[in-house]
Amino acid sequence: MSQKAIEINRFLQAELERQQRDEVTAVDGARWLEKAGILKDSERLPGLPLRNFLRSGKIVGAKQAYNKRWAIFKTQYEPQLTIKELSKKLNLGEQAIYKKVQGAKIPYHTSGVKGIYFLESEIDRWLKNQGENKVVLLQEELTMIKHSFSQMVEKLQKMIAELEKQTRKNVRFSH
Repeated sequence: MSQKAIEINRFLQAELERQQRDEVTAVDGARWLEKAGILKDSERLPGLPLRNFLRSGKIVGAKQAYNKRWAIFKTQYEPQLTIKELSKKLNLGEQAIYKKVQGAKIPYHTSGVKGIYFLESEIDRWLKNQGENKVVLLQEELTMIKHSFSQMVEKLQKMIAELEKQTRKNVRFSH
């Protein structure tokens, strides 16, 4: 789903909730979107830009009545991402994402119609956990480095002490 479709869905569902309405017509929804500066409406055919999104199936809760008029109903909205959209979000190649899916290393869903898709909230949580895991791993690695460094310093101090001892012996024998 495009960023614009996600923005439209979020706004319409939030506005339905805010106004305590169960539905809105495409024409009224288009007015809301234009007033919010999200989607410019057509002066000649009011509601057309939104109807184009509705026809493409990108608006959740959208239904077309028997009279061909569109309405958007209040629903639980969860933004979904395609592999291509997730690829852009993560700055990863699509093949890398397919490998993560095959290895069950990333949260995903499948649908007969949509194929593989990702819920944005799950991906955001997964990214947060990845970041937290990286911090823990980096902290562990830093602790190991500090320990190794301490051992090296101790070893060097012993070597210096031994070298000084040998130097004193050599100085005594040369006199």
